[in-house]
Amino acid sequence: MSDLVRQQRLDDLHVENLKLDENVLARIPEAADAMTIHTYGHGASFWTRTACVRLQMTEQTEAKYFLKIATGGRGRDMMEAEYESMKIIHAVTPDFCPEPIAWGTFKTSPDQHFFLCSFHDMDDELPELHQFSACLAKMHRESVSPTGKFGFHITTYNGNIPQDVRWTETWEECFINGTRKDFELEKDARGPSEELEELMVPLFEKVIPRLLRPLETGGRVLKPCFVHGDLWNGNGELCNPNPYRRRLLRA
Repeated sequence: MSDLVRQQRLDDLHVENLKLDENVLARIPEAADAMTIHTYGHGASFWTRTACVRLQMTEQTEAKYFLKIATGGRGRDMMEAEYESMKIIHAVTPDFCPEPIAWGTFKTSPDQHFFLCSFHDMDDELPELHQFSACLAKMHRESVSPTGKFGFHITTYNGNIPQDVRWTETWEECFINGTRKDFELEKDARGPSEELEELMVPLFEKVIPRLLRPLETGGRVLKPCFVHGDLWNGNGELCNPNPYRRRLLRA
C-alpha cells in the first residue's frame, strides 16, 4: 500500500484566505461574479483536507461550497468515487445529501485532487431515527442498477480503503468479492494468519452461500440497488439552519 493516503489533519487549510487552485475556481459556478472569495479550514477528516469556500456575491448575499482535497493516486480515485457515488444519492434523494459539483486535479500540483459540493451547516446531533430510516429506505427502493447487476462502475472507498464492487450477477457473488477484498487488505496490513486462513474456508464455502443463496433461488429475486458502504453516525448529521432540520448523508 505504498500509495496509501496517510492521515492528514494538516494545518495549511486552517489559515485564512487560502489561495484556490485555478482548476477548483473553474468549477465553482459563481466564481467569476464574486466580489471576494474566502477559503478557510472546515471540518475534519483522517484521509483528506477539508475547507469551506465562501463567495461574497453582493453586500447582502453569499454562496458557500465544501471542498475536500486528497493526495496521490489513491486520493484521486477517492475523489472520483465520492463524486460518482454522491451523484447517485443526490439524483434519487436530493434532500438527503449535499449536491456534488465537481471533482478534478489541481493545475498547479498534479498530485493534489479535489471534490467540490454544496455547503451545509451541520451539527453533531444524531438524526431522528424514523425520518432518517425513511430517507435511506427511499434511496434503496428507488435507485436502479444501470446494468441490472450488483456492483458499481468504479472502485468505491470505505474511508481510504478500496472496495471490490465489480459487476456480478448475484448478491452472493458481490458480497463474497467485497469480503475477500477485506481479508486481502488485512493480510497486506498485518501479515498472514494461519487461523484466519482456516476460518475463511467455511465462511466462503458454507456460511455465506447458506445465508445468501436462498434469497435468489426458488423463484426469489433480489433487486440491485444503491447502498451506502460506510453508514455510521459520523456520516449522517442534521443540517442547520432549517426549520425541518434535514438529515444529510455523506457519501
